[in-house]
Amino acid sequence: MANLERFVAFSMLTEESSKSMQRIKAAYMKTLGLRSGDAILLAVLSRNEGGLSAAELARACKLDRAAVSRALPTLLSAGVIAYLEPHLQKRNYRSRLILTEKGTATVKKMHDFTIDTVRRTSSDIPTEEIATFYRVFRTLEKRLDEHADILESRIKERKDP
Repeated sequence: MANLERFVAFSMLTEESSKSMQRIKAAYMKTLGLRSGDAILLAVLSRNEGGLSAAELARACKLDRAAVSRALPTLLSAGVIAYLEPHLQKRNYRSRLILTEKGTATVKKMHDFTIDTVRRTSSDIPTEEIATFYRVFRTLEKRLDEHADILESRIKERKDP
């Protein structure tokens, strides 16, 4: 029963943390005229000066390509991203997307907001504990992902003739 309790506690903590993060991102991104899901796309693009294709962006953000495709028109019309080669068709998944000057300024505002959020939520937690938390959380996420892959392949094998 202890394992079930750990599973329930972990599930609840991660779900509630995720919901809180979504609320925080939604509230802040709204002040920038963007949506919460746009934050990760802009942050990842900011770390790739040569730009990324939509497919690369989806992989880097661990999002499905359709979600990225739905977000791009909003980001393009807001002027925060642009195609590196504007003459190529927009729907081409190989066309590279880059941050514009406005996008760079937006990411700077996001960074300042992030610093404030981190300060407010974890400034009284020792650095060593934060480092341990992230190390353990990354290990758990990796193992959960591996376990999910195994379960999905087992289920697929059962369905295949």
